[in-house]
This record gives sequence, structure tokens and C-alpha cells, in this order.
Amino acid sequence: MLLCTLTTIVAMAGVRESLIEAALKSPEMVGAQDKQGWLNLFVEGGVIEDPVGGTFQSTEEDRSRFWDMFIKDKGIDLIPECEDIVDEKNHVVVRTLNIRTKIYGGSVLNVPLHVLYTFQKESFKVEKLQAFWDASESSPVSKDFADMPSFVFGSISVLKQIYDFSSLGWLGEYLSSISLHNCGPAGREIVRKLVSDGDRTGLFAPDATIVFPLQDRVLIPADADSQFPTDLEIFNVHSSGKWVSFSIKLPETKSQPDNGIPVAGVGFVRFTSASELVIEEVMMYTF
Repeated sequence: MLLCTLTTIVAMAGVRESLIEAALKSPEMVGAQDKQGWLNLFVEGGVIEDPVGGTFQSTEEDRSRFWDMFIKDKGIDLIPECEDIVDEKNHVVVRTLNIRTKIYGGSVLNVPLHVLYTFQKESFKVEKLQAFWDASESSPVSKDFADMPSFVFGSISVLKQIYDFSSLGWLGEYLSSISLHNCGPAGREIVRKLVSDGDRTGLFAPDATIVFPLQDRVLIPADADSQFPTDLEIFNVHSSGKWVSFSIKLPETKSQPDNGIPVAGVGFVRFTSASELVIEEVMMYTF
């Protein structure tokens, strides 16, 4: 029995290391501008949702087009904001990042987000990459007012690149999906009520689930008031399509990590739709 337990622990440690390594390969390939290496990270049919709620990229052609439009020749830095969360059982890695993209004239586009990677168990290739961010939170940072003309013209050229590379219909669908089809401030407010208010009447759909993957635990709405954590302090709250993601601060009574922002986990809330704000699913990746 003890040998079996030790073997399982060693195996899980190996899985954890492999998952972390797999999650770091994407930013490595982006930094090296290695398109083929990046494409090879995905399984056949691997899905990119960037942002979640936007158009799916699920074929080799889709992923190649995504690279050409949003990664190729861009100065992109993916800056970790805290320790990555690893779910060995489900082969999931959750990252809290700040993506900084150098645009033109020294300007930088700053995008805070959560990324959820789901990996194939045999190959550790990406089955799904889900990036949770809100276009309204993307902020251009210009070094100087004199940089603004080049930033504006650079932004126009980026849109022109998208238009020239694909159809106007695709461009319209993409832009509307990341702006119009978003639960926005109303969704974020409901999430704040979920994590801070003991009264959650009317927040959940009848068949909603509340999942704690790291603890292998599932609650139903009837259990929420008595068993769901309350008075959680959250930050990095992003609305993305019909989802809201958020980081959870570590209580001050607990030890703080040496590096990065102290967090106790990351949560994800899925509504029925971006306009019908009834909770269908909650995932809490908490330590």
C-alpha cells in the first residue's frame, strides 16, 4: 500500500513538471517567433479561444491565421503575475498574465488576463487554450505624447492587416464577439456578489454546478450558502464573453509567497449567455 502511494506521488510530480513545461512552451515559441514550433504544440483540432467568447480557432489553418495576425513580428512579452496553478488530474494549467505588445513609436499595449490550458494526457499537447480578457481593459501605454501619431497610424495598419488577410465578415464577427457579446460590468458585479454575499438567491440556474477541481469536489446551488467560501477578496476581474474570471487574494492571516502577487487561486464563472446573467457553472481553482 505504501509503495503504491509513493509511486502515485512520484508519478503525479512528473505530470506536474510536464504540465508546467508544456504551458511555458507557448510563450517560448512566441518570443522566438517560431511559428511552426508554436503550431506543433497543438493536437489536431486543438482550439484557441482568445478571447473566450470570441471566434474559435480550431483547425491548422485557423491557428496559422491567428499567428499571422496577432503574433507574427509583434514584440510580445508574457509576464506572469503570480504562481501558475496546476491541476494534475485534469491536465489543466491556469496562468495569470499581463501581455505587453510593442506596437509603434515605443508604445505598448497592456492586456491583463487569465489563461486556461487543457492538455492531452498522452502527449501533453494543447487541446484547448482559453484566454479570458476584456477588450475594454486593454490599455495602450505611450512613452511620450509625441509617440501618439505613430501609435494611431500603427493601430490602423494592424486593422488593415487583419482586413487584407481575411474577409470583412470575419473582422466584423471577431470585433463584435470581443466587444458586444460580453457580460461586462453587470457580470462582474454578480461575481462580486457571489464571493462576498451570503445571500445568493436567484444567482444560479437550477442545474448549475460549483466545481473545486483541485479538491475533486462538486457542489450544487442548494449547498452554496452553507459551503461556498464567503467574504473573498478578488482582483484581476475580467469579463470575457459569457464568462468572468478572477484572482482570489490570500488572506493576510496566511503566509505570503516570496514573489508575485499573493493569491489563493483563480475562479471562473459561466453565465447562461452574455445577456442572460444566470450562473450555470463555477470553477474554483483554489489552494
